[in-house]
Amino acid sequence: MKWQHGLELRSLQNQIKARVLFIDSNGNHFLKHPSFEELVVDIYPTLVSEWINIECEDEINRVQVLSVNGALFKDLKVEPDKSKIELSLSGLPAGLYFIRVSTAENQLLRKVYKK
Repeated sequence: MKWQHGLELRSLQNQIKARVLFIDSNGNHFLKHPSFEELVVDIYPTLVSEWINIECEDEINRVQVLSVNGALFKDLKVEPDKSKIELSLSGLPAGLYFIRVSTAENQLLRKVYKK
């Protein structure tokens, strides 16, 4: 098949390498499919001075603190059998951050604001 400008369809194969990511108003990204179970995580307070609390139904493997641009500020590998942790954000400048909580099978992204 040839297009108007003489390009063949065959030559365009595998040229588009893009992904679509949906992020909801809570900062969560997910695929909408009934087989995916949403990870239940409580992160509080969302307006934080120094410490945040993270509670999860499942065992937490890793917690990461990211800037709005995706820069990694903290990467904490959590001890086995922990489903509740406290995380210090001291030393970070004031601003908006994303907290990524990872378990063995899922991960969740939430927004917090550091005063």
